Amino acid sequence: HPSGKRLFASGAEYEVIHEFKFADGFLSEHRELSVAEPGETFVPAGMACDAAGKTLYVAGGWGHAVCLLPLDEPNKPRRAALAEDSYPYAVLPEPNGKRLFVSLWGKSGVAVLNLQTLKVDAIWATEAHPTELALSPDGKRLFVACANSNTVSVLDTTSGLALESISSSLYPKAPSGSAPNSLSLTPDGKVLLIANADNNNVAMFNVSEPGRSRSMGFLPAGWYPTSVRYGPLDKRIYIANGKGLISHANPNGPDPIKNPSANIRQYIGGLLRGTLSVIDPPSPETMARYTETAYRSSPLKADQAPAIEPPEKDNPIPARLGDSSPIKHCIYVIKENRTYDQVFGDLPEGNGAPHLCLFPERVTPNQHALAKEFVLLDNFYVESEVSADGHEWTMAAYATDFVEKTWPLVYRGGKKKLQYPSEGAFEIALPAGGYLWDRCREAGVSYRSYGEFIKDSGGVAQPGKAVAKALEGHFDPHFRPWDLDYPDVKRAERFAEELRGFEQAGEMPQFIV
Repeated sequence: HPSGKRLFASGAEYEVIHEFKFADGFLSEHRELSVAEPGETFVPAGMACDAAGKTLYVAGGWGHAVCLLPLDEPNKPRRAALAEDSYPYAVLPEPNGKRLFVSLWGKSGVAVLNLQTLKVDAIWATEAHPTELALSPDGKRLFVACANSNTVSVLDTTSGLALESISSSLYPKAPSGSAPNSLSLTPDGKVLLIANADNNNVAMFNVSEPGRSRSMGFLPAGWYPTSVRYGPLDKRIYIANGKGLISHANPNGPDPIKNPSANIRQYIGGLLRGTLSVIDPPSPETMARYTETAYRSSPLKADQAPAIEPPEKDNPIPARLGDSSPIKHCIYVIKENRTYDQVFGDLPEGNGAPHLCLFPERVTPNQHALAKEFVLLDNFYVESEVSADGHEWTMAAYATDFVEKTWPLVYRGGKKKLQYPSEGAFEIALPAGGYLWDRCREAGVSYRSYGEFIKDSGGVAQPGKAVAKALEGHFDPHFRPWDLDYPDVKRAERFAEELRGFEQAGEMPQFIV
């Protein structure tokens, strides 16, 4: 609240806003403000008060609308409808109270809402997944963080035209994946802070000259920074790290052997704990040191080369993109939701923990045979926590900010069951770089999917359907997709049948998943 005496927080799928009195560092006098009708899906996301502190503007992420909540009569809200599948993320009112800027997470644009008519006057184009917004002190420039790109779009607030595109990535030519999702301006409007969620850093830019922004360096942050703010009172930088500092092992997690009915004490989704970084504004010398740390903490290189030593001469994996390799076919087998140790911890050749092994060789003879004949991959790590972001990382080496910020709402089993956000369920979940099959098609590599990103059409006897356009005509409609009641042996039999067909034809797809 502009007075600094009240605080508002989203209740997400519970469809309420939590309001508190704030004084002397304490919260009190809690009340809940409803923003949706019973049974309606709205999911309040970003919020902002008007300058007078009389109205709270609330972006309805799943309601594709903005709620205007009069704080003296919160039971009389008004609605401003937005386009379907727009997924409004943040709201920012102009100081004069005439317009409200709304970032459209799913539309690559900012809606300009007329607060008199509650109609959208215009939609200004941005890069993909616009999230947070910031206005320059003179109100002439609107800064928009665009999380499914590496950029912050800078727009002219008179015309809506792009004035500048600021790259927040470690290297100018880096592929999309930095996920700039939050930003903050210093009160004088000269310095812009940008939280790069997937780079685990905050980029600082001198934006004092419109159209000529210059990088000042990077601040190392925690894991997946989702918010950055400059504190005007103490002149310090605050960074909220969405996933905290590090991941954790969960030996007391789901265990089908010891006690399958026991209460799960270490569910992976419940182990994440956010942290707050508080940083004094750095001197040039300190900034140089911070920047060096940020670069050293990332495996990314300017030329995008692998961050490994050159392999031995006869290694079949090429050292550089485009080099030759004896490998002509790749079969990519996904064993979902299992760590290395849970399956291969019993193998003495690997860097594993036998006490964490749940499915040793007597249970998983096929997986062990593959590991022994081909490669063990005992130090191969992935950046996912659950199935939703796991399938995205497995098929795209990236999960968008939409997937990362949505799966906790789905998985935590709250009041309302939101739709699973991954595996082709939402267009907004599509990574900027596409999936493996998109890259195969681009490179002229033949490919075929068995179950991955395939939808059940309504029964075992019914053929499946591809949920990704690039997979149409490149999947087996009779290989059963996700179904825990269907035995894997049946899937193996179907794949063996397909394999016999490839042998008879004398050719098979180069990439199979």
